[in-house]
Amino acid sequence: MTFDTILLFIILIVGTVLLVVSSEQAVEHSISIAKEWGAPQLLTGLVLVSLGTDLPEIMSAMVSCAANHAVIGLGGALGSALTQMTLVMGLLPFLVGEFRVKRGAIIFLGACEVLALVVVVSMAEKGYFTRTNAVLLLATWPILMFLTRICITAQENESEDHAPQRERHLRHIPYVALSFLGVAAGAYMLVQSVIELSAFFHVSEFLISFFLLSIGTSLPELAVDTLALRRGQNELAIGDLIGSSIIDVTVVVGIGQFFCTSTIPSELVTTTGLYSIIASTIVVLTAALREKIDRKAGALFIVLYLISYITLVF
Repeated sequence: MTFDTILLFIILIVGTVLLVVSSEQAVEHSISIAKEWGAPQLLTGLVLVSLGTDLPEIMSAMVSCAANHAVIGLGGALGSALTQMTLVMGLLPFLVGEFRVKRGAIIFLGACEVLALVVVVSMAEKGYFTRTNAVLLLATWPILMFLTRICITAQENESEDHAPQRERHLRHIPYVALSFLGVAAGAYMLVQSVIELSAFFHVSEFLISFFLLSIGTSLPELAVDTLALRRGQNELAIGDLIGSSIIDVTVVVGIGQFFCTSTIPSELVTTTGLYSIIASTIVVLTAALREKIDRKAGALFIVLYLISYITLVF
């Protein structure tokens, strides 16, 4: 292995660390702002936290688009959706122990994620995304979030005591802005290293992004949701995990393909997308039927993730 290759891996690791630390800080301070302004927990979890933990994917899509390598953002987005629904979901019970989930909420959110994947796969079959496709994907996310709120807000309001609105401060805003800059810098380092590594090893940019980049960009979800579960905020964690996957498939893919339309490896996208649909369906049904995620379920989810390497790489 040459010095240049070692340097690329170092840049990849440094970019990942910068991305994770910055996104965690952005989420932490954004949640503080939401609490001070009296935002409900459901809205904070489904919208604010999931958007915050998905900043790495969003920035990676924009940076890869600017570098005329939009397929990196596409691979990272689809890979992150699979990683979060299987690997991250599977690791959580081993890190924090068994936790309960609400059947209705996870079925509805899971159905939204699977539906978004079906839409992306159907669009990708022709070998490219049009800007109209991209706009439809971007519009899908707020529609799904609105429908989700209609279906489960009433139940949340009955079972949840809302904390009184705190005094509003502006001290968190500079930290959020600096965190966003850190995320952007980390995303740039990640994308550039992926471009160079794919050329060096003669491997598809899409596959490297799907398997390698997605792990790095999914670390914020693992860190934030582990902390949420330890604090007893089960619904916040589940909402963030599935909500982030929905954002990956709609907003992240839509942003990249809107600003940088290009041909895509339709066969790879279709294959990875179909496997993600199957894996997500198994995860959602398992969690919904058992109404809990323990180590047995976690082991199944991790196996589903590992099978993707065998199925999609070999």
